[in-house]
Amino acid sequence: VIGFGLATYLFRPDTNAPDYAALVAEQAGRIDALEAQIAAMPSDQPDLVPVQSGLAELTDLVAGLSDEVAAIGPGLDAQIAGFDERLNAVERAPLAEDGAAATAIDSWERELDALRTEIAAQQARIDDMTSTAAADVAAARQEAEALQATAEAEAMQAEVRAALANMRAAIDAGAPFDEAVAGLQAAGVDVPAALGETAVDGVASLSDLAGAFPGAARAALSAARAEGLADQDSGALGACLRNQFAVRSVTPRDGDDPDAILSRVDAAVAENRLTDALAEIETLPEVVRAELSDWVAAVEARTQALAAIQSIDQSLSE
Repeated sequence: VIGFGLATYLFRPDTNAPDYAALVAEQAGRIDALEAQIAAMPSDQPDLVPVQSGLAELTDLVAGLSDEVAAIGPGLDAQIAGFDERLNAVERAPLAEDGAAATAIDSWERELDALRTEIAAQQARIDDMTSTAAADVAAARQEAEALQATAEAEAMQAEVRAALANMRAAIDAGAPFDEAVAGLQAAGVDVPAALGETAVDGVASLSDLAGAFPGAARAALSAARAEGLADQDSGALGACLRNQFAVRSVTPRDGDDPDAILSRVDAAVAENRLTDALAEIETLPEVVRAELSDWVAAVEARTQALAAIQSIDQSLSE
């Protein structure tokens, strides 16, 4: 009875919970009926071991819920204490082993079994509610963590894309981009050496490369002529005049002689095809390439920096 009273009163989140005041009154009525039956019985003592065992089980349940009972309030505590005293009195009352006593004991045991069943049902319902609530909390927490991770990732990507945009603008202008590199590092990006090593001084702009190429091309062509690698089809006088005035072709033309190759490099630079320009230079003799080494290094620094930016940008979309 105590266990039932506790179980039904404690777990009130259920909106369909019964009227606890009515349940308490009902239990009091049951105890009154039992006391009346016992008072009318003879004084001989029957075997109360099953009843005492049932009371012991209920007492254990009550002991396990004592902390929760204390939080309910003094009013319920007083009612439960009264039930406990009355039950103890019933337990100590002398009973006779006649039909009336046996009937009363059977009724009492049925009451205890019913209370055990109700308590077990309440506990199962509470366990189910607890499991459901725990699952809901875990799902909500997981969803919140996923949303937070997504928001953080999107914020990081926005920072990285802004830094990449600033870096492209600096490279186009031939300006330093160390602040943009610092922004990438702050966002957790592993900055390639092609960017980190050139960030402070920047790389040559396309206009700088185009402006520096004619002088480098004339020096390269002069070295080729000195080695007899150019103007072989123009005759001695033509070759002398070309070398004297540093004449070179400025319109792209076919051929594998240094002047033809350099004319195609000039056109590739003008069209911002720096990779093609480098590929053409690779076909020149080594002595000619040596005169273009500084210009080639500037082109490679620019192309490698742009390639690194493109690689980072692509990784953001994967």
